[in-house]
Amino acid sequence: QKFDTQGKLLKVMPVGDFPGGMAVDADGTLYISHFGAGRANEERKVDRITVHGPDGTLLHEWGRFGTASGEFDEPGGLAISQDGRVYVADQTNRRVQVFDRLGKFLFEWGKYGVEPGQFGGNSNPKSRVGGPQFVAIDSHGDIYTTEASVGRIQRFTADGKFLLQWGTNDDQPGAFGGVFTGFANVKLQGPVAMIVDPQDRLWISAVGGRIQQFTREGKYLRGFGGVQGSEPGQFYAPHGLALDSHGDLYVVDLYNHRIQKFDVGK
Repeated sequence: QKFDTQGKLLKVMPVGDFPGGMAVDADGTLYISHFGAGRANEERKVDRITVHGPDGTLLHEWGRFGTASGEFDEPGGLAISQDGRVYVADQTNRRVQVFDRLGKFLFEWGKYGVEPGQFGGNSNPKSRVGGPQFVAIDSHGDIYTTEASVGRIQRFTADGKFLLQWGTNDDQPGAFGGVFTGFANVKLQGPVAMIVDPQDRLWISAVGGRIQQFTREGKYLRGFGGVQGSEPGQFYAPHGLALDSHGDLYVVDLYNHRIQKFDVGK
């Protein structure tokens, strides 16, 4: 769905099943990742990237379920570099895959583990909650990833060389802990989505309800939220983030089924 900055609905664009991550390039072309779906003993479906024009027209798509290069297992966040590379968080495969805009596979990095350059090694290897969940790119072309189970951000060069990491799942400002209370028997915590502002500062959401800002070196600057609830300024599993040209921040407040907009200054 497409809205103006005041939340007025402008357009509804039908897309494929189970859309997850989303990114828009400089031409207004929309890239969407689709989670897999399939019951036991049935062929797995979806697990692909679809590309749409600004009017919603399907232009092309690529990918299928699997572990080979160019295949996906629960693809999540997307980011598009200035030179047209499409970075995909291939969540359950524990890697980042990189393509050109037409879907040609270029390269990948990552595997199951907790060492630098690895992803989600302290969670079930068949679960996408380990990460990487979301991908972001700064003005230098460096790539950032989130890992909920490990509670960390990793930063890489555009070609996937590890640079640094930060974060824990402690429940305090500057960390990403605080267990999501919506599931009685599942312990969800950690960072989810992120967006880079024009000054290369990162806004990062945590499933426990915090929205926080960091430098590209991982220094904590400020934050808000931290209280799970449905009142204005409270969150229930905040996920996707976006910034508009005025610097206002939009938060997908997932389990409250709403978008919240904040004046976060410059």
